[in-house]
Amino acid sequence: MLNIVKSNRFFCNSSLVLYLPCLRRYSSTRRSTIFALSSGTSRSAISVIRISGPNSVDVISKMTKLNKERIIPRKALLRKIVDPNNGELLDNGLVLWFPQPHSFTGEDSVELHVHGGIAVVSSIINALQKLPGFRIAEAGEFTKRAYLAGKLDATEVEGLADLLRAETETQRRQAIRQATGELAVLYNEWRTSILTCMAHLEAYVDFGEDQDIGHEVLSSLQHSIQSLKSEVGSHLNDNRRGERLRNGVRVAIIGEPNVGKSSLINILSRRNVAIVSPYAGTTRDILEISLDIGGYPIVLCDTAGLRHSVDPVENEGLRRAREAASTADLVIIVMDASTGPLQLSTKEMARLECERLNLSFSKSHTELCANPMQEAPLITSSRQRHHVQVAFKHLEKFLDIIEQQGDLALAGEQLRRSAKQIGSITARGKIDTEEMLDVLFRSFCIGKKSYKNVMNYKSHSSEIKRREKSEKEWR
Repeated sequence: MLNIVKSNRFFCNSSLVLYLPCLRRYSSTRRSTIFALSSGTSRSAISVIRISGPNSVDVISKMTKLNKERIIPRKALLRKIVDPNNGELLDNGLVLWFPQPHSFTGEDSVELHVHGGIAVVSSIINALQKLPGFRIAEAGEFTKRAYLAGKLDATEVEGLADLLRAETETQRRQAIRQATGELAVLYNEWRTSILTCMAHLEAYVDFGEDQDIGHEVLSSLQHSIQSLKSEVGSHLNDNRRGERLRNGVRVAIIGEPNVGKSSLINILSRRNVAIVSPYAGTTRDILEISLDIGGYPIVLCDTAGLRHSVDPVENEGLRRAREAASTADLVIIVMDASTGPLQLSTKEMARLECERLNLSFSKSHTELCANPMQEAPLITSSRQRHHVQVAFKHLEKFLDIIEQQGDLALAGEQLRRSAKQIGSITARGKIDTEEMLDVLFRSFCIGKKSYKNVMNYKSHSSEIKRREKSEKEWR
């Protein structure tokens, strides 16, 4: 059995991103050198094998017999690739060396560009396993190391995963914007704005009298948070168009039996994917087809014809058809033109047909998908949406406290929690005290003699915990 391993360069499970802040504690000194086939496993002209880790350069010295001093970074060299144990020639290929930190993973990395035959790739993979300290990479481990080295943040990891999964042009455009950090820039700007307001609030509380910081600071930061809240709210009120573009627009085709639903899906997909017959009840289960229509991802769902039936199997199909209609982003109702009330408007015909088929009817119309070429970056995952929603609620609580002239310590804690949630989107949830001090000194030119007073900000935590017991009125 040929030993060929392909390592995905992204986290397949998006929930893993939730734990990314903890991964940076991983010590680079204990890392082994990993390798995997980075290109496809199918037979091809060229295959790329990636090696990353502290001993990567050993591949060049032991498998290409090239002296380390002669290696030129990022320059392709044509070399004979041999077995490190017996010197057997395995292939002729290109060798590239990427010294740290100028590599995808931030570590010393080597790439072998070899012929794509299955036997060739297998022999090189087996040879790499013979080197001490080398092992096959786990799924997503290259991207994990890139994150740990600070080469990618959490949103860029998600964007890279989406880019590799993209099947349409608009999906690619959205993914490449996120993978190159455009979404992270937006969230980092929000986080910086909140940290600035936190510093202003802290200065007002601790240095208001000594440093001549007046009440206008409080009103100014209230206005700043109100503006930020509006921006965050607009970002949330996107009708999930970014997520829908990422996952595909679900379109359910609904109607009575034998009105042409299966024929329609065959026409749209340009192939015979559904059985068409003159007999009612041919389609019983949900038939899903993924299409690229104008660069947008569409998931078409053919359903059972809606009618009254005593057949339990057909009734299950009818239940699934109604469920597909209720969860779809768009419903196409197919009617028999020879029997429909053609004198009515299209919307009125659709409403009457929904009532007759016992389906819900919505008069509202919204854009289903984002347009990456014309819009700011949008939320693309439920993880991002969760953190933004929680951050928004903390901003609301802050404004409530300020408007009702409540405890400023509790108000500051709401800002801290909001900044933490925004930071968690890019896996920068922790707020560094030095980061706060930089903003504080820069904004108000507070002298170093006041440094100890600023550090008392930490001691507020115990007092805040006591006051949080009475915080229910703000929740």
